[in-house]
Amino acid sequence: MTCQKPPAANSSMLMTSVVQSRADHFQKSKVRCHQTHLLWQLLKHERYPVYLGVTLSYRQHLQKTAAKVKTRNSLLSKLAGSTWGANATTLRTSALALCYSAAEYCCPLWSRSAHTGLVDAQLNSTMRLISGTLRPTQVAWLPVLSNITPPNIRR
Repeated sequence: MTCQKPPAANSSMLMTSVVQSRADHFQKSKVRCHQTHLLWQLLKHERYPVYLGVTLSYRQHLQKTAAKVKTRNSLLSKLAGSTWGANATTLRTSALALCYSAAEYCCPLWSRSAHTGLVDAQLNSTMRLISGTLRPTQVAWLPVLSNITPPNIRR
């Protein structure tokens, strides 16, 4: 079996037709450089994309997480109620299940971020609800009184 090279004139003509057909294709489909396709579908641009529940901006993710923990703290405060309240063990178990599970989701990703204070403030509020202490109580005593490891060590 033998192969023969096409003449130089034919190869340049062939190359010109390939380039022209690609140019026609891109002109018809109006593909731009900043658009992204996945499985032949155009993906819309998002400023803060979310992957597996984690916003790929630490600040945005931690703000959303702090807001989520804040709403769960309000549920916990209803359980702690002033007229009939639950005991400390029930509050601690509920706080670990509701607040801490939401706060610590994917924490290896964002634990070294400068914005962890947003979540820590809400977790401190959770520990205040469990222990029944007020704002003047020092933050260093909250883990001791609520019997929960401090957030920076749990991460």
